[in-house]
Amino acid sequence: MDPLSVTASIVGIIAAAGKVVELVGPVVRGIKNAPGALRDVYAESTDIQAILSSLQPFLCNLSSVAPARLALIQLDQLIVTFTDAVLAFSELDLLLEPLQAGIGQALPFLTRAKWVTKQGRICDIVARLQRHKATLSLMLNIIQW
Repeated sequence: MDPLSVTASIVGIIAAAGKVVELVGPVVRGIKNAPGALRDVYAESTDIQAILSSLQPFLCNLSSVAPARLALIQLDQLIVTFTDAVLAFSELDLLLEPLQAGIGQALPFLTRAKWVTKQGRICDIVARLQRHKATLSLMLNIIQW
């Protein structure tokens, strides 16, 4: 995987996470009793952004990383993690975007009801994001160690 592909993948995931943070952030920060699933989405998205921002310089300059450490990271696993992270953020974006319309300073009853109907699916995606975060964090630890 060449550095340009790695950079494009990372930038794409960071942008997808950023869009989710942009959608959910005002709700989480502005509403006292924001749904728990949305707080989880916000936390996982910002964590993944931070990890990828830290991982990107290493993956773009692989010559600076010890070959023994790089051998511990399988290219196939990296590609699968990046691909599935993009898919998870895309699914999340599709779920969250229609619900965004009714949000102002307060979360109206009808909008809250819509969030609740999507909560199970959102929680499933959050679990996937947590697995990706763990994988990416492990890769970062391997490279930095």
